Amino acid sequence: MLKTEKECIDFIHSAGRFGKKAGLCNIKALLDILGNPHRDLKCIHIAGTNGKGSVSCMLANILTAGGFKVGMNTSPYIERFNERLKINGEDIPAQKLVYYTNLVAEAIEKLNDVHPIEFEIITAIGFLYFRDEKCDYAVIECGLGGLYDCTNVIENPVLTVITQIGIDHTEILGDTIEQIAFQKAGIIKRSCPVAVHPLIDEAALSVIRLRAEQMCAPLYEAPGFTVMSADLEGTRLLVDGIKLKLNLPGSYQASNAALAVKSAKLMGMQDVCIEQGIEQARWKCRFERVSDNIIIDGAHNYQGICSFAESVDLYVPPTDRVILIGMLNDKDFDASACRLSELEGRFIVTDVPSYRQTDGMGVYECISRYIPDAVYVRDYAEALARAKELAGDSGFICIAGSLYLAGAMRTLICN
Repeated sequence: MLKTEKECIDFIHSAGRFGKKAGLCNIKALLDILGNPHRDLKCIHIAGTNGKGSVSCMLANILTAGGFKVGMNTSPYIERFNERLKINGEDIPAQKLVYYTNLVAEAIEKLNDVHPIEFEIITAIGFLYFRDEKCDYAVIECGLGGLYDCTNVIENPVLTVITQIGIDHTEILGDTIEQIAFQKAGIIKRSCPVAVHPLIDEAALSVIRLRAEQMCAPLYEAPGFTVMSADLEGTRLLVDGIKLKLNLPGSYQASNAALAVKSAKLMGMQDVCIEQGIEQARWKCRFERVSDNIIIDGAHNYQGICSFAESVDLYVPPTDRVILIGMLNDKDFDASACRLSELEGRFIVTDVPSYRQTDGMGVYECISRYIPDAVYVRDYAEALARAKELAGDSGFICIAGSLYLAGAMRTLICN
């Protein structure tokens, strides 16, 4: 019997060490013992390389503005584990997390030679929580890929959504856009409408379109958009005839908003709900201004770094600009470093506070080939202190490279 929130989180994390991924077999076996709660939910299933969390947040807020009770399952968390499961924007309470973790733990004990991994356990907890709380809709974000992601047990979603697709997790999903798009398109179900990002790569769109045709699923490309004004406070834009105030800064969020609008329209949402939901959307560490002169972005792959760099150039003055970067060793930090080298500013490279960071110095050595003046400060807290010294009172600090780093930095700065 797990008695505390910490015991539950430790139990869930332990599955990362002892669990074994087995396609959809684990999650199907686990959910079957739990009564298949996912079958009682109206799910919106979202896949993509970048933008899943932002689009999920916007769409969930739109539905909430329409008076619906909306569950949302996203990953990873930024500062607190409970962020992963929300209903109408509120994190799952500690006592609920304890209750449902115990239910899942008891179910796992009944499985024969089946060892669910961490994400499968969280997914099962989310389905139970959303069902029991009688959510009208559940916005479910894929963890990795789509076709073999455990969330793909969703059999009859009301809508599938595919965001931007780029190169990431190549060891699992493939090393071409077409291969990765094939995995993402695996969430498309028969006769279920599909909404796709307005700026999606054409090669990826061709793969998605073929899958949609095979599944007789109507495919809708998000509309174009017009940015009327944009700064570090957010963006005012026009999408499908609707004037929107988006309080998520970052040049990439306008296209994500266009996808959220199209998704909401496909679900019959009124313009007033779309306006309200988009305005109320908040999402941590997505070009988030956490203090007067510090911005944190969760960009962690080449596509994300390109979007981050574009936003820095658009919104952050170059004078006394400091770029603080930390990337995991399993990312394409070589290409990312090349793009970052085009930015004006002084660079600090630091380690990511994660077990997945195996060689921070190796990341620095690669980045320093493109940015010779970059300095390496191993500890992220010391790196932030150094960045503050360099930026002074008039400069900006821009932090990116990893969601793990982003979360740790946000906690350090805000607390």
